[in-house]
Amino acid sequence: MLSRFARLLAVMIVIPLFYGFVSGNSRNGAEYNAKEGRKKQVGKTEIVVLKDAEVLDLGGKVPVDAIVNPANCRLQWGPGISEFIFTHAGDELQQECDKFKKISDEYQCQTCENSGRWRGDYRCHTGGAKVTDALDLRKQGIKWIVHAVGPNLLSPNWGNIDKSGQHVCYGLKENRPKAREALKDAYTSALSELKKEHPQARSIAFHCISTNISQGGYPKDEAAVVALEAVQEYVKNHPDDYDKIILACTEAGGYCYEKGDYEAYISLPFFGDSQPIENGSLNKALKMNYKVGFVGNMLRSVCNGNSCGEEVFREMSIGGLVRGEGEVLKK
Repeated sequence: MLSRFARLLAVMIVIPLFYGFVSGNSRNGAEYNAKEGRKKQVGKTEIVVLKDAEVLDLGGKVPVDAIVNPANCRLQWGPGISEFIFTHAGDELQQECDKFKKISDEYQCQTCENSGRWRGDYRCHTGGAKVTDALDLRKQGIKWIVHAVGPNLLSPNWGNIDKSGQHVCYGLKENRPKAREALKDAYTSALSELKKEHPQARSIAFHCISTNISQGGYPKDEAAVVALEAVQEYVKNHPDDYDKIILACTEAGGYCYEKGDYEAYISLPFFGDSQPIENGSLNKALKMNYKVGFVGNMLRSVCNGNSCGEEVFREMSIGGLVRGEGEVLKK
């Protein structure tokens, strides 16, 4: 018979191990924590696209060195993937972001219908990227977080500062080429800035930039083309920089607005001759026990797990939504 102390010790060991497995914090034999995926070798770099990938624990067997946060010019947390990253990295992440030098305190919108002046505190231009430590996410094996700022097409009230420090309304049809360029720059900047700051980094995982309904509204099909174009060009010009680049598509634990990103990627000719990731390399059952903030709960309750229609977000007064051709819808 085991002594009372031995039984207590066994319980203390087994329960945390079991909780770690079901909450997604345990390492496993799977290559990726996702439901589906495809991969293709380009020179020395493997380019991977994953469906329903875990936001914070993409690599089961081998963690990725860095994950990309779809950021805004203020480098402040926002709803969606960004909220998950900031919540789990800890309060210090915002403090680290606030240390970057301001590039503008306010902006004057000259081209928008709403041409007033707003406070900005902008620390990164659209198309740029900044790198911070992963802080509490180091427990997941992630070393760094790359904050990449993509264009926000949704509302003139949400700042987009270009390289010259000018405010640009990317949602306007005439600015669509600029939006495309800014999105491509965001992917390129993330890859180059991480390598500049930490040359030892060998892998990076992107969460889709600018495609969610609350922080970008960029049409998914076009965003996939731009992202892959940027990644391919970078790998061609810097063949020795990365062993693996992951394009992670996720519904973010129930958020409705990330649906369709994976399908947009695999429909491209690039992935036509790619290899499906074997089932044995995917940990389909693993789910993180996410801590979800107020904004996440609000969006989840409104969306109710379904694709959100334009009318829902009009009622929420989030701002103009963007059609595929880039026209801002008015309320």
